[in-house]
Amino acid sequence: MSFAEQSPLTVGILIIVITLLLKKIHKAIFAPWENCPPGVILGMPSSFNPVKVYQQVQLISSSPLKAFHQMIQENGPIIRISTGGNIAVLLGGLEAIKEFSSMEETTARPYNKTLLDLYSMGEPLGFGIGIGGPRWKEQRRFATKALKDLYEGQRGLEEKIQREVYHTIQDLRERIARDKMRVLAKTGTYFEVPNLNVIWGLVGASRYTFEDAEPKKQFGYLRTLLGEKLAGPMTFVPYINSVPPFSRIYKNIINAMDSFRETLIRVIAEQKATFDESNPPRGYIDLFLKAQKEGQGEFFTNKDLLIGCQDLFIAGSETTSSSLTSLILYMILYPDVQKRVQQEIDDRVGTDREVTFADKANLPFTDATIMEVRRIASPFPVTPPRASMTKDLVIGGYTIPKGVPVQLVLYSVLRGKDYWEDPDKFDPDRFFDDHGKLVVPEAFIPFSYGKRRCIGEKLGIVSNFIFFANLMQNFSFSPEDPKNPPSEELVGGLTYCPEPFNVRITPRF
Repeated sequence: MSFAEQSPLTVGILIIVITLLLKKIHKAIFAPWENCPPGVILGMPSSFNPVKVYQQVQLISSSPLKAFHQMIQENGPIIRISTGGNIAVLLGGLEAIKEFSSMEETTARPYNKTLLDLYSMGEPLGFGIGIGGPRWKEQRRFATKALKDLYEGQRGLEEKIQREVYHTIQDLRERIARDKMRVLAKTGTYFEVPNLNVIWGLVGASRYTFEDAEPKKQFGYLRTLLGEKLAGPMTFVPYINSVPPFSRIYKNIINAMDSFRETLIRVIAEQKATFDESNPPRGYIDLFLKAQKEGQGEFFTNKDLLIGCQDLFIAGSETTSSSLTSLILYMILYPDVQKRVQQEIDDRVGTDREVTFADKANLPFTDATIMEVRRIASPFPVTPPRASMTKDLVIGGYTIPKGVPVQLVLYSVLRGKDYWEDPDKFDPDRFFDDHGKLVVPEAFIPFSYGKRRCIGEKLGIVSNFIFFANLMQNFSFSPEDPKNPPSEELVGGLTYCPEPFNVRITPRF
């Protein structure tokens, strides 16, 4: 019997069933809960447009960061994205980020097997990516105090950084004198060694020379995770990890992080074998071993120590190195700014001594330049997902059910037209008021906001200032080919940095 021969009642029932099914599908996609934020599907607005679909899918594949930013610009500061049957919320407005981050419930992260597999051997460990709860709180509290003690100890943070700055400047001068080197290839790679040494100094008092191959291997492992542009999408749509090429990328990241942890395991074992609590702590490992021995908490296991050390490298070395590389990049692209920074240092510090962190207050334009680079080239522009796991939230008037992942798109605030005049323009003077006083706008949030604010913030501020100011004091930087300057484009995945570039270095004295 054909459809046309069915009874009116049967046809009516079929129409009702189909209509209800379509409404259910539509609701699941476009309005999965009451009072939900506006929705974006696969990066496209709810109004279907084939051309828009193609453009947005291309953008997501090439730059998830730009795709997120465009979605927020087109749909508002609070949006819901749906991909592969998964739903998440993006916050790209300052008020929404502040409101969300000020809540105790939002220190948690939703359970994400892929992220934990990639980062912490499938277990909810660490004070960085850790999923929250008692374990995260205990480790975060311990790490915060431990870093404070190490920053202010006998061989504090500034002394460790000054030592690496000295070795860096000496190495550059020796290369120029010995090899007549004037061009530094792959600038970012060069600064990996001293930045890694700063973290090793905090973790376990180890350091490498510029000739050592080991730090380059370690940075390579970290960047396999942090620089993979598809790492974010892989955690959001987990089933694609079994499909090529994602399956290959997934295995490569796990193997790289396993290799990085092998180095940490070896160093921790060496530190344990020589640990003497009657001596001053050599670093984070000694402080953890002391707390472990004294039974200070419930979660001081060997795995917590391992991933805690890994967190320090993730929070400090890679992002700090990326920021320093961006600072050099913007100096060669904006030579007038470079000259102003150098003139300020010459006038207020001179060349007879190193620049120290104590000089920061007396070098406002240098400080403003660093902040402007952090604003326009943030190495951590989108935070890992967080969620309230205990109750529904209302943010900016929209309901966000418990368990729904929320990501903070800091990039959309740092580059937002609502917060900055001409936000895509590089302009350190934006940080000065009409009276020439240095001010820090509320929208300057490169280290995120609230209780999940980056634990490596102080390290980044101190390290970037001391390295940058001393490099500006000693050298001038310019493009290798003035007719073909490097790009300002940021590349990466979980963290971002400039594309590799070469730089011409000229000693100033």
